[in-house]
Amino acid sequence: MAFPFILLAASTAMAADLTVNATTTTLNGTQTYDNIYVINGGKLVVTTYTGSGTTGTVTLVADYVYVDATSSIVASGAGYRGVSN
Repeated sequence: MAFPFILLAASTAMAADLTVNATTTTLNGTQTYDNIYVINGGKLVVTTYTGSGTTGTVTLVADYVYVDATSSIVASGAGYRGVSN
């Protein structure tokens, strides 16, 4: 099973931390943070593919990513749908 998100270790100047605390945050494209925390039932969701831009994918660039047991990074159904005949 392929997932439409990628986690990379950061190696250049970065932005502030991203904390998703008991809420839902939707992202797409390449996002760069010092640290990412998804906590207290938080949910980081990949934007659903719409056929334009970077929808359907997210690349997270950070030195540290923490997702607690009550939280998640969700990409289910977000990627390219393919073609039907």
